[in-house]
Amino acid sequence: MTDTNLIAPEKRLKYFYIFLQAYTLYVKTDIYLRLFGFGKCAQSLVKQHVITNPRNENQMVSEVDLVDRISEIGKQAARIYVRRVKCLERSLVICSLLRKYRFPAELCIGYTKFPPLVFHAWVECYGKVVNDSVDLRDRYSVISVC
Repeated sequence: MTDTNLIAPEKRLKYFYIFLQAYTLYVKTDIYLRLFGFGKCAQSLVKQHVITNPRNENQMVSEVDLVDRISEIGKQAARIYVRRVKCLERSLVICSLLRKYRFPAELCIGYTKFPPLVFHAWVECYGKVVNDSVDLRDRYSVISVC
């Protein structure tokens, strides 16, 4: 658990702004999935942030904790959302947020290698799973990467 007194006030404001963006994206995702389905929703949320100028390697090393922080903020917004948020919605929101902040995030969808057949969605950034357990690639076969 992070003590909020240890976070500088200007960063707290920035993180609160990211939290509001995440909550708004949950509302938008919820509406888009119900009205238009996954394809249009993914196109609208994830693919709208085409990364033309990604962060370079030096920035990657210095800001990997920001990726984790954005992912955690996305999970916190999901906890207070009015409906239960599933892995696909959570991954769409976190991927969209990371791409908005110019991180090369990828939305991955996979299925279990052994019965029973279970589908799952997660986000990877710099080849690392950011919003779930790190051994997902061992348990799931990837069928789609956006």
